[in-house]
Amino acid sequence: MTGTADTTPARRRPFFRWGALLGAVLLGLGIAGAVAAERDPQVDLTVVQEDSLGRCTVVWEDPWSGSERRGPFQCDPYRSPLLRDWESGFVVSHGPWKGDLYSTVDGSPTSALEAGLGFTGLLVLAGSGVGGVVRWVRRAVLLRTARGLRTTDSPWSATGARAETSTQSAPLTEESADLSYTAWAKPAPRSPALSPGSLRRSEADIRTVPWWRVRSLRKLSHLEEALVGAACLLIMSSLWWFTGEGGAAVIFSVVVGGVMVAVGTRHAASHGLADVRRLVQAARAPVPVLRPYVLVHDPCDGRPVLVLFPAHAGPDAQPEAVLAVHSPGPEGKPRQGLPDPVGTADLRGWLDEEPTVVPWIENRAFWPLHGLRKVRPTVAEDRDYLRHLMGEAEEAFTCGPARAGLG
Repeated sequence: MTGTADTTPARRRPFFRWGALLGAVLLGLGIAGAVAAERDPQVDLTVVQEDSLGRCTVVWEDPWSGSERRGPFQCDPYRSPLLRDWESGFVVSHGPWKGDLYSTVDGSPTSALEAGLGFTGLLVLAGSGVGGVVRWVRRAVLLRTARGLRTTDSPWSATGARAETSTQSAPLTEESADLSYTAWAKPAPRSPALSPGSLRRSEADIRTVPWWRVRSLRKLSHLEEALVGAACLLIMSSLWWFTGEGGAAVIFSVVVGGVMVAVGTRHAASHGLADVRRLVQAARAPVPVLRPYVLVHDPCDGRPVLVLFPAHAGPDAQPEAVLAVHSPGPEGKPRQGLPDPVGTADLRGWLDEEPTVVPWIENRAFWPLHGLRKVRPTVAEDRDYLRHLMGEAEEAFTCGPARAGLG
C-alpha cells in the first residue's frame, strides 16, 4: 500500500479575517494622526538667540496651559531683517509628542509614523482581502473536486489510509461485501504521514466551562466573524465620525466591516447559535451510551466518520449507525488529534426528531457534522453507503452535494 496526497479540505483559520482587522486598525491610526496634525495650533515665537545657519532658541506661549516655554527651533535664515526677533511655528496637538514645536520646513515629528502606519495598514488590508478571496476560491474548487471523486478513484481503508488501486470497478466478492465488525476493524499499517498525532493545544472541556471558551463551538456559532466585523466597523465609523474625514480607504473598511457583521449575524441567528445550543446540551447529557466504533474517512470529501456497532459487538456484528464529525486538526493537518481507528465511544445526547449525539473518545468531544444516522445493512441504500465508506467500488452510490449539517 502506498500513500497518496490527502484531499481532505483543510480547516480554515481566520488568519485573513484578523489580518483585515489589523490592517483597518493601522490604517485608521494613520489617518487619525494625519487628520489630527492638520489641527496643530500655530504660535508666534520670540527669537532670543540665532546663529548663521538659522538655528534659534525661541520662546513661545503654550496654547493649552498659557505658560511660557523655551526651546530650539529652525528659523528661516533668509527672512526679512525687520523680523529677526520673530518667527512662526506649530505645536503638536496629539500623542506623546503633544507640545513639541516644529517648523513648516522640518514638518511634524509624527508625519513619518503616520505615513508608515497608513501605508502598512493599507497593504495589510489589501493583502488580507486578496488572500481571503484566493482561499475561498481555492477551497470551493477543492470541495467541488473532492465531492466529484468516485470511490474507485480514491478508496480509503478502515484506518484512514488510502490504497492505490486501478481505476476499473472491481467486481464485488464475498469478502468485499462483508460488513461485519471484523471486516471494518481489520488491522492495516498506518502511513506515518496520516498518523493522527496529538493536538498542540487541547480544547476546553465543555462540561466544565461556558461554550464560548471552546474553540470549535465559537467557530460553529459564527459569532467570531460578526464580532471581528463589528470591531472593524466601530473603529472606522468612530474615526469617520470624529474626524469628519471619509476617504476611500475608510469607506472601504466600513463596508467590509458591515458585510462581515451582516453575514456573521445572519449565520449565527439562522443556525449557528441553535446548533451550538443543541451540541452543548447533548455533550452534557448525564447518561452515557458506550458503543464500539471504527474510524473511517468519507471518500467524497475526506471527512472523518465513526461507524458505530452494538454494545459488546462480536466479530460478526453489523453497523447500527454512522456519525460524521468535524476534523479536529489545524489547517494543513486536519487529521491531527483524531482518536485511534478502533475503540469505544461514549455517546452523549438526546434522541429527538434528528438525534443529536456527541461522541466522547479519549475524554475529548468530537463535534458532529450531522445528526446520528441509523443504518440497516439489509436496506439497499444503507448497504451501498456502508460499502462506499469501506472503499468498495459501489456504482449505486454517488458523491452528491454535502448535506446541511451542524455548523
